[in-house]
Amino acid sequence: MLGAALAIHPAAYFFGSLLARFLMKWCDPDTLVPLGLALLISGASGLVSLNFIDSPSLLYVGSAISLVGLGLAQISPPLVTAIMSNQAKNAGLASSLLGFSQMMTGVLIGAVASMISDPTLAYAAVVPGAILLASCFGIYWYLSRNILTITSSPQTLS
Repeated sequence: MLGAALAIHPAAYFFGSLLARFLMKWCDPDTLVPLGLALLISGASGLVSLNFIDSPSLLYVGSAISLVGLGLAQISPPLVTAIMSNQAKNAGLASSLLGFSQMMTGVLIGAVASMISDPTLAYAAVVPGAILLASCFGIYWYLSRNILTITSSPQTLS
């Protein structure tokens, strides 16, 4: 059963990417970002609530993790496109830097979680905290890109 439980997040990410592909036929990829952020925040909230449940079940943890996977699949296409769009000549470098930053963020989150002696508390506090922090940055990115577009005139030196 544990082996099947390890496939919850990748399966949710896979089906979420199929859903994103389906939705992008009718809408702009940037409109998927609020949906993805809402799913991420919902999944992180479910993981935070593990602190208040005596014995969390696999179904409960799996549903929270699947929401996170679905949310990641919705925000990945527009974010990767935004990262790569300004780096046409250095797309390989930008792609490797993106992958490296994702891996190092995971290592840092794992290092912080390993400092907590209770594994349930570590999983229910550090992982959702990282997801919520990343969601805050995602909300800022989305708002600054789509709603708060500030145009400034070039300044001249006198």
